[in-house]
Amino acid sequence: YIEPLPPKEDGSPRYSSTSKYIFRDEDGKILGLYGIGRDITHEYKACKNYQRELDYLANMHKTCYVSLLMDITDWKLMKMGGYASTLPSAPNFASIDDFKKYTSERVVEDVDVKRFLASMTRESLRDIYDSGRRVITMEYMRRMPDGAERWVRGELRFLLNPDTWHIMIFFILIDIDDSKRSQKELARAAEEDSMTGLLDHDATFKHITRYLEMEGTGGTHALFMIDVDNFKIVNDTFGHQTGDDVITDIASAIKKTFRDTDIVGRVGGDEFMALMKNAPNKSVVARKAAELIEAMQYDLKTGRGAVTLSGSAGISIYHGDGKTLESLYNEADAALYGAKLDGKNRYEFANSESGGEEGLSPSETELLSSVHLRTLINNMEGGVLICSMYKDGDIKIEYVSPSSFKTFNRERDELGENGQNIFSLVLPEYMDDLRNSIRATAATGELTDFTYQVYTNNGQDTAWRHLRASCLPENTVPRRIVCVITDITKIKESEESLRQ
Repeated sequence: YIEPLPPKEDGSPRYSSTSKYIFRDEDGKILGLYGIGRDITHEYKACKNYQRELDYLANMHKTCYVSLLMDITDWKLMKMGGYASTLPSAPNFASIDDFKKYTSERVVEDVDVKRFLASMTRESLRDIYDSGRRVITMEYMRRMPDGAERWVRGELRFLLNPDTWHIMIFFILIDIDDSKRSQKELARAAEEDSMTGLLDHDATFKHITRYLEMEGTGGTHALFMIDVDNFKIVNDTFGHQTGDDVITDIASAIKKTFRDTDIVGRVGGDEFMALMKNAPNKSVVARKAAELIEAMQYDLKTGRGAVTLSGSAGISIYHGDGKTLESLYNEADAALYGAKLDGKNRYEFANSESGGEEGLSPSETELLSSVHLRTLINNMEGGVLICSMYKDGDIKIEYVSPSSFKTFNRERDELGENGQNIFSLVLPEYMDDLRNSIRATAATGELTDFTYQVYTNNGQDTAWRHLRASCLPENTVPRRIVCVITDITKIKESEESLRQ
């Protein structure tokens, strides 16, 4: 039987396995009792631990997704536990290798976890056990069988089977999604720029560096260095509070330009940095840059004056070549400086990306070039439309400048994101002639002028507009027409007064 022994000097318990025997003389008379004891503290603890883990396996917590018992010595899957009722089920694994493959395929982005699972062999796990390590914990995002992505914690507990002396591993997978997301929100709050809600300087560099060194190391990505043009004028003219408001608005516009998966941060007073992940080619990056420059157009008007702001950007490309963030930053910063010298309100690629807008067709190149002109007239007293003219005579509006909404005194949602409802404001008696004027421009390539009336004040009043249409310098189908629309109501009223 097992009985306790006097504890060790450090107070830890000891146990003995004792066998007792009757001692007799030659005639069989009982002379006494003797016992033989053996210190089994190590075996006793191993047995207790093993039984405790078996009990844990049988009584899993409700957040436990799955549990496995593996015999590492025989490289054999011994037992598989049930699943939490609130989580999607996993398949029954035929072997340890099947378990490794299935688990690795469902790890989201975490390269370290994938590497560990790939390195799991009988020999490597025995080495871990021999080193004295008894628990390995991994927290990572896992793609569940139903497609959802949840945070989980995987625990590998090393034990020695007291009956076979085989090295065993209990593996449990616990759902920690709620607590992890709460931690992430707190960590994110600690990394946020208090004014804009973007990542702050240090967090921006940390996240981009980690991405380039880990899951993004083999991809193609674009680093943007972004600066607000002439921002000092705002602080000097309107004060720092107004300046803070402008920075917040522009930061929001920059954030919306990029995807949620991209990394965007504020790295200085009016300086921003963004990593566009997994860019297919340079032409896609160029279109994103054009969209960014357009989004940064800002018209500030207060009782103390008015100023129009724009933005500039420098871009360097990571080609999966192991280039460091420091190197990418220096290249993008130099390109940003070049954009400033070239007149601001534009973007430039780093010198290492020389060769123009590679991958772009001539029409795409011209459209990107026109973006700079477009941004210059976004705040004019009038609007700019770009229409596509199809062979069947159909006219489709592709772009409407922000100034168009001011010209027509309408919100963006009233006219549509691309202004597709802008013709609905034209009085019916002018509609056919207006469309025919645009069609004539597409057919002849010549400038066309047309004067017409539109509804204002929710249809209660009317106003005069002038449209000048011209073709973009390209030979494509459909033809694209640039229409500049101005408000000439006061001119018409003056003409009428003079006539009378």
